[in-house]
Amino acid sequence: MFRALRFLTLVVVVSLSWVLPTPAAAQSAIAGVVRDTSGAVLPGVTVEASSPALIEKSRTATTNESGQYRIVDLRPGSYRVTFTLPGFATVARDGILLEAQFTAPLNVELRLGALAETIVVTGASPVVDVQSSNRRDVVSQQLLESLPTGRQFAYMANTVPSVNTGGFDVGGSSSMWHGGGLTAHGSGTADSRTLVDGMVADAMFPSGQCACIYDNEMQTQEIAVSVSGGAAESQLSGVIVNRIPRSGGNVFSGDQLMTFSNSALQGNNITDALRARGITDPAEISLQYDVNYSLGGPIVRDRLWFFFTGREWTYNSYVLGSRSAEGKRLATDNYARGFPLRLTGQITSRDRLTGLFNYSTKGQNNSYLTGWLGPAVVAPEATHIQRLPFESITQAKWTSTLTSKLLLEAGYH
Repeated sequence: MFRALRFLTLVVVVSLSWVLPTPAAAQSAIAGVVRDTSGAVLPGVTVEASSPALIEKSRTATTNESGQYRIVDLRPGSYRVTFTLPGFATVARDGILLEAQFTAPLNVELRLGALAETIVVTGASPVVDVQSSNRRDVVSQQLLESLPTGRQFAYMANTVPSVNTGGFDVGGSSSMWHGGGLTAHGSGTADSRTLVDGMVADAMFPSGQCACIYDNEMQTQEIAVSVSGGAAESQLSGVIVNRIPRSGGNVFSGDQLMTFSNSALQGNNITDALRARGITDPAEISLQYDVNYSLGGPIVRDRLWFFFTGREWTYNSYVLGSRSAEGKRLATDNYARGFPLRLTGQITSRDRLTGLFNYSTKGQNNSYLTGWLGPAVVAPEATHIQRLPFESITQAKWTSTLTSKLLLEAGYH
């Protein structure tokens, strides 16, 4: 007993010496109470949640003396939950949809029946989390793929009511600048925070936080945006953006996306009256493209998964009414690239290890101080050149379900 206590103490001390993620920040759960037909609570019921989203396929819990259960450390996805107790008919609930950072309340009633009897209950998936005061909204995978934005997490989060970026994006017009922070209900921009899988992944400036990540959104499965009722573990009181990453699976799959546009595909509003005032060249797209692809699947089935995605994109625009000495129209010249690789490994039935390495780079070959708002005020040869030759996000996280009441999570980034 003494040795076990010493070992547990050592584990806790070592874990706290690491840079810890926000506990359970990227996790979901299923919880509830199991009763019989008379209304009496049933202890000892085995509850199993299974889903393709879990590398270990399923997680189990047992109801306590109050008939309560809670299955934690679940990834977003669709689940089948089965309730089993000797002497009672087995009950199964299909199609339980879990979003990020959501606890689905699921109470069931078991009746006496044969051991081989299984009752499949159909119904709407729970949509209200009654176990948390946290106000969080989820930008789903469907919205990530369909919204006509620059495919950047800050502007995706801007679709949540009350959240503001301080700017706007149309078709990627702001995708070359990822700085600044999100605000809601009067919060400060320096109080926003960006997480990936519950771990901090933003830059820290002397004046506060900066979401300066030139990243690949194809790695993101969902975006959870918290605007109020934050957990005690949160260091800041502003908007918390938690990007839930995709992790691969037992089946190889991939995606590809390509977009392109230039001035030939865009109209302009230059009228004779404007031409008479000397404005002949509108502020319009020079070149826009986004090339994005991904591949995920098993390295070892049910034991080790991978997910890789690559992206290169740009959004360059002509500067209003500006030409070089040679008569050539002046345009911004930018590019950004992101190449994240994620590994998910099931070490034991209770221990999972995940790792992320995200390489990104950005280049800006010139900068006109007024850009879309007016003529350039700096000669082309005097504009600055910005190079970010190497940026990376490196994460490693170990999650262990030690007992039905104790979950240990430790990470490094």
